[in-house]
Amino acid sequence: MQQESKSSRAADPAATVLGYLNFSSGAFDPAAWRGMSELYASVEAAGPQPGAERADAPVLVAGLLRERLSVLEAQEPAFRDARQARAVLAIVFERFLAAYRGFHAELLEHQPPGAIERPFFVMAAAQAVLSAGGPWDEVDVANEESAARIVARALSQLNDYVGWRPVAVLENGRLSEPYPHEKVRPIPRF
Repeated sequence: MQQESKSSRAADPAATVLGYLNFSSGAFDPAAWRGMSELYASVEAAGPQPGAERADAPVLVAGLLRERLSVLEAQEPAFRDARQARAVLAIVFERFLAAYRGFHAELLEHQPPGAIERPFFVMAAAQAVLSAGGPWDEVDVANEESAARIVARALSQLNDYVGWRPVAVLENGRLSEPYPHEKVRPIPRF
């Protein structure tokens, strides 16, 4: 029975992702990242151009995750209290992705909708939100203050890479801190 339960969870990428969102404190979990990638693949395989990136993929994946969470709450004892997963889903998909685009508007203006909101970036965002958030019973998307606090902390945590800098800045002999908008999250593709 235990073995059957584990194999059925492994075959359900939404349950894997939701388990991570509900029980994690932000540690890296490759199974959850793989689950998100599989969810995106299933959404994009059903699109008008199978396998092509879709601008609405994040919205569709968020909808799938919310639907599956409702089912898991009703059927699985482990998901009886899914406040954390519900709050993380709301913050990541309704607030964080737009806030990230807004924060890096100049850097990402040439990227079409859905181009950076790929599965591994979404999981990196969820990981940062989980690390920055809580207590989850106080978080509500309608609660502007708590959601804004989590988004701001997650943004500063996620933006951890300074890429190209002008040679003049590198060779002028003065130590300088990068500006907040110079730091960005590399977007993993595979």
